[in-house]
Amino acid sequence: MAPLEAYAGFSIGRMSIDKTFTGNLAGTSQNEMLTAMTDTPGSAGYVATEKFVGTLKDKADSFALRHHAGRD
Repeated sequence: MAPLEAYAGFSIGRMSIDKTFTGNLAGTSQNEMLTAMTDTPGSAGYVATEKFVGTLKDKADSFALRHHAGRD
């Protein structure tokens, strides 16, 4: 991925995360995340979408999750 443009006092990050799950919930997921931070200490946020493919107690399926959090 190409770096995102930086702005004065504000930074944006982007990452891809691959996960593997074992146990009652078994499978893999792919996650795309965007983050933002400012020069203000403790000020940050992120949003991510994750797609899981696998089994839950021997039932196969897939689903998507949305993650988000922020601090001002």
